[in-house]
Amino acid sequence: MSISLIRSKAAVTALAAAVSVTGLLPVTASAHEPGRTSGTTYYVDCLRGSDQASGTNSGSAWRTLAKASRDYEPGDRLLLRRGRTCTGVLAPTGSGTAAEPISIDAYGKGAKPHIDGGGARAAVFLLNVEGWELRNLDISNTGAHTTTDRRAGLLVRLTDHGVGSHYVVDGVDVHDVNGADFKDPDPSGGILFSVTGSAVPTRFDGVRIEDSTVRHTDRTGIGTSSSWGRRAEHPNGPGTSWEAITGLRIQRNKVYDVGGDGIVVQTAKDALVEHNYVNGFNMRSAGYNAGIWPGIRTTSSTSTTR
Repeated sequence: MSISLIRSKAAVTALAAAVSVTGLLPVTASAHEPGRTSGTTYYVDCLRGSDQASGTNSGSAWRTLAKASRDYEPGDRLLLRRGRTCTGVLAPTGSGTAAEPISIDAYGKGAKPHIDGGGARAAVFLLNVEGWELRNLDISNTGAHTTTDRRAGLLVRLTDHGVGSHYVVDGVDVHDVNGADFKDPDPSGGILFSVTGSAVPTRFDGVRIEDSTVRHTDRTGIGTSSSWGRRAEHPNGPGTSWEAITGLRIQRNKVYDVGGDGIVVQTAKDALVEHNYVNGFNMRSAGYNAGIWPGIRTTSSTSTTR
């Protein structure tokens, strides 16, 4: 069994499950990636692009996130120019598959493209979609001080959707998210996977969050939540049944200075959380928080406190 060590101002906590996964090859910025058989590549340059352009090559890139928040097909890619800051919300639609995912990545040279949500519900918001891979983004979402508004950097939500499959978050940096101190059932935080609704049993299957950084966010650093959490071991849980996230892997991430929990896994089965580093949790929350913890017990988990 592998152990993940977490450091904070108050405690060191570890959570792991004995499950191995196979890595994915990194996405490149080429519009003609070898082996790529389907999909269209679209480009965004938030300084020099034009929403009247085709968006299908780097010389005719779109300018705004609003333009890029369109419907995509399996195999499509959306590339944001490095060294640029894009303001607003990126909320694309459409679903891919594990074999032909829809991806968001960076192109060009320089710093990761920055998406500034400006205090919206989420700077990057994926709703009722699946088959998405996000890489090499820099995300913030700072608005006016609030005690009521929920905010997130990256929010992936399924509402009365059924099973949503295949999500990858790799090399994404989230910082400066000042959402209100809400955890359940609709949280604030850095990188969040959330299930809501009550009509259709809904869950995620195949979520990987890896090699990413979350810094100075409220309330949660990285977290999952669900409105389908009732079972014999948790009879007062939300919803009418237990629809557990499966295939959840949270690996090699770094979390700093979060208002509440560093990494929290809720309503999951056989989750793997390993080789993550948390430094500074429960910095601004009125609730009970931990560096890394399972909100509903996962299989083969181990906790260590120093």
